[in-house]
Amino acid sequence: MRTTTTTTVLSLAALAAAPLALAAEKVIDVRPRPTWCFFGCDDVLSAIHFVDKNDTLGYYESKIASPLYVTSVVACMQTYCAANAIPGWDYVLKYAAENGAEGLVPSYNDIVKKLPPLSSIPVIDVETIGKNESNMYHYPVIPNQENFDHGKETEIWWDMEMIQHHAYGWSMYILLGLMVAFGIANRLFTLYVARSHKYTVDAESGAVGGKRGPMTSAYTWYRAKISTPALLGYRHLQPWGWISIPTRIQAIAIAFYVLLNFIFTLVGYHTFDHHAYWPTEPQSFQLWRYVADRTGIMAFYNLPLLWILAGRNDILIWVTGWTYQSCNIFHRWAARVAIVQAIVHSAAYTWLELRHEKYSEFWAEEYWRMGVFATVCMCLLIPFSLKPVREKAYEFFLIMHILLAVVVLVMLWYHVKIFDGSYNPWLWACVGIWAFDRLLRIVRITVLSFRTATGQNTVATMTGGSEGLIRMSINSSVRINPKPGSYYFLYSPRSIKPWENHPFTLGSWEQTDAGTTLHFLFAPQAGWTRSIQKRIAKVNEGVAPSTSMRVLLEGPYGHDHPVTSYENILLVAGGSGITALLPYVFALQNEPAPRHARHVTVVWVVRNAHYAADVLARELAPKHTAGIDIQVYVSREEGATASDVIDGLPTEVAAEVESDDGSGSGPQESPSQEKPVGKGEDDSDGEGHLRIRSGRPTMEALVARSMSQLVGAERLAVLGCGPAGMMDDLRRAVSTRYGSGEGQVSGSTIEYFEEAFMW
Repeated sequence: MRTTTTTTVLSLAALAAAPLALAAEKVIDVRPRPTWCFFGCDDVLSAIHFVDKNDTLGYYESKIASPLYVTSVVACMQTYCAANAIPGWDYVLKYAAENGAEGLVPSYNDIVKKLPPLSSIPVIDVETIGKNESNMYHYPVIPNQENFDHGKETEIWWDMEMIQHHAYGWSMYILLGLMVAFGIANRLFTLYVARSHKYTVDAESGAVGGKRGPMTSAYTWYRAKISTPALLGYRHLQPWGWISIPTRIQAIAIAFYVLLNFIFTLVGYHTFDHHAYWPTEPQSFQLWRYVADRTGIMAFYNLPLLWILAGRNDILIWVTGWTYQSCNIFHRWAARVAIVQAIVHSAAYTWLELRHEKYSEFWAEEYWRMGVFATVCMCLLIPFSLKPVREKAYEFFLIMHILLAVVVLVMLWYHVKIFDGSYNPWLWACVGIWAFDRLLRIVRITVLSFRTATGQNTVATMTGGSEGLIRMSINSSVRINPKPGSYYFLYSPRSIKPWENHPFTLGSWEQTDAGTTLHFLFAPQAGWTRSIQKRIAKVNEGVAPSTSMRVLLEGPYGHDHPVTSYENILLVAGGSGITALLPYVFALQNEPAPRHARHVTVVWVVRNAHYAADVLARELAPKHTAGIDIQVYVSREEGATASDVIDGLPTEVAAEVESDDGSGSGPQESPSQEKPVGKGEDDSDGEGHLRIRSGRPTMEALVARSMSQLVGAERLAVLGCGPAGMMDDLRRAVSTRYGSGEGQVSGSTIEYFEEAFMW
């Protein structure tokens, strides 16, 4: 009796996933192999023993060398499927030629000519007789109709199972294509809504009214419910334990990907009694064998996704505008899925062989051992990639990640060697993606740093002593046009680890005919930056000691958020996050194109008074921030106050010290300062001013204040970079402003951007 294994609980989910599977089947040949006639007869006849069969030969060699077997299988084909016999016998001839037996196997027609009358060949119940291995046949036989039907069904359904395995694997690439198409459409849709954003102002009351068409309303809903909020409304950059939390739109894409892999692992299996491959096994054996094959094949299909989502030079980023952070989060989930599939694949095969106590026999096979080692190495990637390891021992994480990835590819090469290269394209795809990324890295380094071979190209300066900042100016070998949001990887070719590289956000730049000077600002941390600090500290000349260095540049990477095209801009930074916002301030002051922004506000929450005074005296000095309001909040974690910052400012920088409630206490002079330069909050002559407060602002209040300054059809861009909790607060403050209620605006009125470099 036949039964079909189904998964009733997941039937609706499988129905939803069916279009992807059907689309994938268009990519591959969905027809059963034309050799089913030969294999159907071969499967059932393999259960009996012919006296002239030499079992010391290989599997097929022993068969084609047995005249009794050859006569029996051809007689079976002539009896039940003569019209489809030739393709199957061509397979036998091809196999013989590949194994040095060309010419030893006669053609199918030659055998048919010498075949005795079919009526003279006994028809037997092979399935019953085959259970007694002591029966040896001295004459050819033909399996009965039921035997052949079982063999035919085995071959056809085996082919269909393999088709589904690969179709479900291909569906991962179709899903990726759909996600890329969505990313492109999202960029175009955002551009359309921004350009169609129109508001009217009532002539009598002065009230601002919005013209919201269907597209604007849909976009507002999309912003409020999908693209901006964190997954559960708040935590995004703040992890839950060791797990990074995606945004809602990222979570939807990840959930759909994980769900598809889960569904495709559970559905689409057909099992039946009298399976010719495993005639004595229960249907559960068939099911687990199919599951083992399905998970192993889908893991192979997921491997290229892992590699393409992990590279710096990612085509997906270029095409869709996704951030590296988004691709990196998806990379981690794709890795988890592939590792789980590898574990299920290995565990299922191990269980199947342990049932017959044949594990030692399989362990002796190279492909089996390599598969086990590959799975173990994939599993080791999980503990070596946990958040604490990445944060506290990044170099160790990176080296182990690369080494284990290489080992996995090599092991998998030997694992699938028995399939004569059928699965090698997926491995070569991983190698190709990796080589493409590395080649572009080398090209980027060569183009930007080829003059470095002839001399020093970098001046590193440190201010403020041991608590100060390092400013590094690097001359590129060619003239480039940097943009805000860019970051570069820096190498020290003369160090003991010349391959070591670290990302640094670009602060500002200067262009000359010979090239471009890139300026970076960073606080020394452990590792390479600490060694730079020590090197600079050895120089005792001047107040700000400096040293020349040889550094290689790789870049640019990152995104230029289009904040400069908005009429109102709110830049929010926490601590060292100010370095990510400085290039936008620089661009606003130095871009050749007219500045659209009517009102620009920089809010910086900082706990180190020396740090704050240093930046305010240089990068955020009045000559660099004309027309920009700068608000510095000095938190009290390190005991610093607003007055401490004031004391560290030079005479030409004036600031107002305000209380936490926003009421001003008047301008306060730095030492030897004669008069303040800053303007009041309501001044509109474009000079801007600096205000310093003690305490912390609420992100909701900052966003509300900026929105209150909007006039007519003006828009607000909010860009943040800082500690995780602070950025999550800012994201929530923006997302709650979308809507049609009181105090809410359309999706095109306020836009949230975030600078977050996560490993």
